[in-house]
Order: sequence, then C-alpha cells, then structure tokens
Amino acid sequence: MRQTNSIRNPEVYNKFLDVGAAFNKGLMMATRGGTISTNNPVGAVKNNYESKIENYLNKLPQGADLTKVPDAYRNDVQKFLMGQKQNYVKLSRELSQYEVGSNRYIDLQGQMNNISNSFKNLNSQLANYSEKKVELMNNIKTKTTSLYGENQANVNLLSNIFSEEYPISIDEFGRISFVGDDKVLKYEDIPNYNTKEYKLADAITDMSVKAYVSGKKMLKGGIMYTKYKNDITSAVDQGGKPSLMSLIHDGLVGDTKMISDPYIAENVKAYENGGLSFEALRDVVVDNYMDVVVRNSDTGYKAKQVAASKRQGTGGGSNKYYSMIPTKNEFGETTGYIRSNYDVSQPSLILTVEEYQSGMPFDSPDRQQLKSATETPSSEDVPFSATDPRFLPKNRAQAAKKQKEEDTNAGLPKLG
Repeated sequence: MRQTNSIRNPEVYNKFLDVGAAFNKGLMMATRGGTISTNNPVGAVKNNYESKIENYLNKLPQGADLTKVPDAYRNDVQKFLMGQKQNYVKLSRELSQYEVGSNRYIDLQGQMNNISNSFKNLNSQLANYSEKKVELMNNIKTKTTSLYGENQANVNLLSNIFSEEYPISIDEFGRISFVGDDKVLKYEDIPNYNTKEYKLADAITDMSVKAYVSGKKMLKGGIMYTKYKNDITSAVDQGGKPSLMSLIHDGLVGDTKMISDPYIAENVKAYENGGLSFEALRDVVVDNYMDVVVRNSDTGYKAKQVAASKRQGTGGGSNKYYSMIPTKNEFGETTGYIRSNYDVSQPSLILTVEEYQSGMPFDSPDRQQLKSATETPSSEDVPFSATDPRFLPKNRAQAAKKQKEEDTNAGLPKLG
C-alpha cells in the first residue's frame, strides 16, 4: 500500500497538506499555470523560489553609504547591516512557505518591514549626523555660538559627540545611541544649541543710530520711545529664552556684555533660581537697552546744537534766529553783526567784526557782547551803539573821537 506523505500545518493551508500536491502547485506557479512542459520540474520550482527571495531582497533599502560613515563607527554600522540582511533573508525564505494572508505570513512580513525601516532610519540619522557635525564645527570656528552657560554646556557635549568621542550602539530599529560612562543618550534626544542673536542686536543698534541722527531728545513714554520698546519686547518674545540670554551674555550691542552689570547679573541669577519670571527679566533687559537709546538721542541732540552754533559762526542759518544783519557806523562801515531772536523776549546776539571773522559762534560765552554787559559804562558811553568805540575799527574810533572833540570845541565861546 502506497504511503502518502502528509503533514498537519494549519499556518500553511489550514488543512492536511499533501507534499506531492504542494510540489505540483509550486510547479504551476513556476510555469505560471501554462501547459508548457518542462524537462526539469524540480529546477523550475527551485528557480521560482529563488526568484521570490531575490524580489524580497530587491525591496530591502541599501542602507548607509559606508564611505560617508565616520571611521570610528564604520565597523558598528557594517556589522548591523550584515546581521539585518541575514535575518531578512531567513525571514523571506520562511515567508515563501506560507499562504498569503495567513497569520504567520503577516507576522513574518511585519518583521521584514521592520528590518527595511531600520535601514531607512539608520541612513536618515547618519545623514543628519553628518549635516549637524559640519554646521556645529563651522559655528565653533566662527565663534557664533551663544555664550550663556546652558548653551555652552550643550555645545561642549555636542562637540564630543560629533568628534566621535563616544561609542555607539544601534538597536533593531536602526536608531543610534551614544554610550557614555554613566548613561546612554539616543541620537534623537541630543540637545540643541543656539547661535548669537545678531539680527535682534543689529535692530537695537539701528534704533540707537536713528535716535542719535534725529538730533531730538527721546522722552520716555513718547511715541518713538514706546514704538522702539514694543519692537524689542516683541522680538525677544518671539526668540524666547535663547534670544534673551544672547542679548545678556554675548555683548552684541556696545562694548560691554550686559551680564557684567551687577544689577543685570543679580536678576539673571534670580531667574535661574526660579525667583523671577521670563517676562520680568525681559523687561529689565529691554529697559536697559532703551536707556541706551535715550542717551544716544541726548548725545545726538547736543551734537546737533553744537553743529548749529558753528554754522551760525560761519554765516550759516539757524531756525532760532532771523537772518544775520550787519551793523554799520555813520561812515557806512560794518562794525559788527547782529541776530535777532524769533522770541522777542530774548536778546539779540551781537558779534564784532573781529569775532565774526575769527569764526566765533553767535552764542559763544566769550563774545564782547557779554563782556560789555558786565562792565560799568561811563556817562559818555552809549552801550551797544553803532558808534560805540568798542564796536568801531581802531582807526575809525580815533577819527570819531577827534571829530567829537572838534564838535565840542566848536560850541565853546572864543576867549579874548
């Protein structure tokens, strides 16, 4: 009696399986159900089986480009890829034995997909690692990393990571971890770091320059003061803690780091200890910068006043006075120059010819007008008269004195 080779395998066809029938089914799949005869049915089934395995392998991602993997990690990556590929082949061989849609088929397919995804994850993390490494090294070289304590600690840690100072491990999902002496840090959990807040610092500097150039005093609570303060506050809020700490620690505005101010340092310490809110520290910093802007506006105002005085001294105009008018004596000669104030309650400004020619400003405290005002004139003096000898050229003063004596003598009765 012929014995039938049968096995009970519910995961395959969920019924008794006749090995011969299974072979015939494999042959039908190999010949695509055609009637074409084959002289090597076993070879046909084998080739069909191997073709399936090859198709599965073709779907497997290539994994990491080992030429781009750091030397220190290349062996670890290569070992991981080889082990995963071997496991993938093993699973694909087993998968081909099961009916599509069976529980075991679905389980095996899930394991194979996990291996495929592990290759993608590893490749993605290694590519990201290379990009971040280049970025960090460039920022360190150009000294653009922010200098506040927490950020510097992160920069130091990342510098060690991207210098391959720590060994790595790769889990079954293709995720990298760095192995330290006391902990294991997943690559996805490495800290970020921040660069210096150049954009906001430039904006604050621009505000200060505009305040200076305007030549107008900026008053606290005024329109421009309020606008500038709101602009800085909004920018700090958008940048958050990194922006605020950069303004405090990086010395981007002016020659001195704000943290060098004991008052600022005290508030930063209170913030770090939880005794001061972010908003409160922000307001302290913004008020400090606004004080700088106001001082620059005061300096610009004074500079503009000095420039206006110099223009007056060289015949230039002024919005505080009428045009300059020369004063003349009875001989038609210029004896000085006078500026009348728009405000009639204020005195006019007078310069002698010598003072004017020397470039003395009209509001100079050294002008003769002020000195004359402090002198006690004699009964013969006529203060600030166009014929006053103090305002006449020297030769004309002598001539005027002689003429005055002659006029006096002419009015006297002749003796004897």
